Amino acid sequence: DDRNADGVETVTLTAIDPNNTVARFVWSLGEDVIGEGQSLPYEFDVGTYEVTLQVFDQAGRSAFDEVNVIVRAARPPTVEAGEPQSIQDTDAVPGEDIVLSGSGVDPGGNTVTFQWFANDSLLGTGPRHESRLPDGVNDVELVVTDSTGQTGSDTVVITIANAIAPTANAGDDRRVADSDGQVGESVTLNGSASVANGGIASYEWRSAQNEVIASGVTPTVRLPDGANVITLLVTNNAGATASDTATITVDVAAQAPVANAGADQ
Repeated sequence: DDRNADGVETVTLTAIDPNNTVARFVWSLGEDVIGEGQSLPYEFDVGTYEVTLQVFDQAGRSAFDEVNVIVRAARPPTVEAGEPQSIQDTDAVPGEDIVLSGSGVDPGGNTVTFQWFANDSLLGTGPRHESRLPDGVNDVELVVTDSTGQTGSDTVVITIANAIAPTANAGDDRRVADSDGQVGESVTLNGSASVANGGIASYEWRSAQNEVIASGVTPTVRLPDGANVITLLVTNNAGATASDTATITVDVAAQAPVANAGADQ
């Protein structure tokens, strides 16, 4: 192989003389003598050659033999960028952290370097690289370069699911009975069924007039008698929001009895 990728390779031609009877070794390519000696380094261009060896003994007698020399063109590194990946959102933030893992081998045994690219931008180097990719389909290319400058590449498709917005749950509509004979009633709100990837940063409860009446997962508030439309607004750690409403109807307090003994007599 052309290990230096320069179009030529030095090959050492070596003759075998088991009986030590050869006095002279002559190497030829076609009609041209390329050198003498039992061992002859010679620079061949890429291609296939038939080299002739003529040997002579002390008496001048000769014999011939031929050997084929094949110098193959330098081959680029073979590259594997890994299997396609589909990554789900884990933190409700656009993009996702991923691990890229690939391999590259140079047929000539040269050392290689690794570079990862996405959207024509360099992500990083090395056979293993941690990076953050945006939501959507990402064509990630691994380029491997050997020490002679030859490159090979492979592309892997990594799909990142879109960030998932939180889901607010203000609880079911419900009716609350009067418990104290007073106007209004203390009611515990419950937003614990709300969910969000990466966690919920805040819970905000609002009245029908859009006034903030409470915060937290399960606050206790006093609601007036009648139907109360309560809105829960949740915000996840990425700043995405979602809302839900629940109608809480507070029963009117039972009126105390009125005694009437009639007019004085």
